[in-house]
Amino acid sequence: MRGLTESVAGLAAGLVIGVSAGIASAQPGPPPATVRVDLARMEVIEQRRPVTGELRATRRSMLASQAEGLVVRLCCREGDVVNAGDEIAGLDDTLAAIAVEGAESAVASAEATVAEREAQLERATIEVDRIASLVKRSSASPSEVDDARTAQASAKARLAQAKAELATRKTELARATEDLADMRIRAPFSGQIVMRAVEVGQWVDLGGDVVEIVALDTVEAWLDVPQTMADRIRTGDVRARVRIEATGQELEAPIASVIPSADPRSRLFPVRVVLDNADGRLKPGMSVVGLLPTGSAEPTLTVSKDAILRNDAGEFVYWNAGGTAVVAPVQRLFAQGLRVAVRAPALRPGAEVVIEGNERLFPGQPLNVMNPTVDPAAAPAESAGEQGSQTAPESARAGS
Repeated sequence: MRGLTESVAGLAAGLVIGVSAGIASAQPGPPPATVRVDLARMEVIEQRRPVTGELRATRRSMLASQAEGLVVRLCCREGDVVNAGDEIAGLDDTLAAIAVEGAESAVASAEATVAEREAQLERATIEVDRIASLVKRSSASPSEVDDARTAQASAKARLAQAKAELATRKTELARATEDLADMRIRAPFSGQIVMRAVEVGQWVDLGGDVVEIVALDTVEAWLDVPQTMADRIRTGDVRARVRIEATGQELEAPIASVIPSADPRSRLFPVRVVLDNADGRLKPGMSVVGLLPTGSAEPTLTVSKDAILRNDAGEFVYWNAGGTAVVAPVQRLFAQGLRVAVRAPALRPGAEVVIEGNERLFPGQPLNVMNPTVDPAAAPAESAGEQGSQTAPESARAGS
């Protein structure tokens, strides 16, 4: 009886194992991903040497107060974007406004005095003409003409004095108006606030710091170039490619200048490249890699720029290994038109690199290639063997 029970139990366990195996084998694998590919190529291209550097602001200013006074307004905070002429801060301008009103009154009084002196001169001139006509008719003596002309000269002198006084009062008004304007600190150029040195209620001395502002419409890449390369660089003749490490973005611009002052230890010369930054993505302080032409051409592996993805571990591409997606890490060297020169020990020339549909791929996923360039079965066996066991990090499936 016991032996029969054990036989039945063994048969039941075998049935369970067989059913489980059948269910597992019946589960479908991942569906094929529809992709487009492009060949990795070995091309003879001019080499570029990478040099390190950083981004700096073309204009950076610590705004100073042109007057002393109590801060009553702060119109911006760190990170705010301001335009040229925008008010940054305001000082208490009560006394300055009173001074302007007093200067305006003094100008008005001086203008009235000038008008009065002009009327007196006009009256004196008429009197001279009247007495001169009387003398001709023997109705007045010559001495009366002399007295009238003396009075006319005196009137001219008083008018000149009044006009000089008016000019003085206008100068005082202009200065008072300028003093009132100085109570408002304005942005000298468009940019972004990076630091505030005062707060509302704080006293600012003449020339005291208020805020620091940087211009972001253009930025400069300062590259550290070896002395052997600095000697060959001619301003305006050589175009540098600058890769922003934080984003992978590559920009090209002519070299603006080579600073004739090397680091005494490293013998590196600063090279300045001005970059357009209309979208404001480039920030001073970002690290960059400058790619400068060396003048020599060598065979270099290139892939389409659309093939390169990025994750926390670095940059990589997917390539077609016999109908499945395999990861190949790559090191970007420099852009070459729509292609990128790379260093990729696991990638061979002629490999089909995925350029469309790669954002959602994962290692080992079957591929449905829409534009096959070579027979997938003819893919380099050595590369497939090397990469068949490679897997990408989970973040690789997040794409670039």
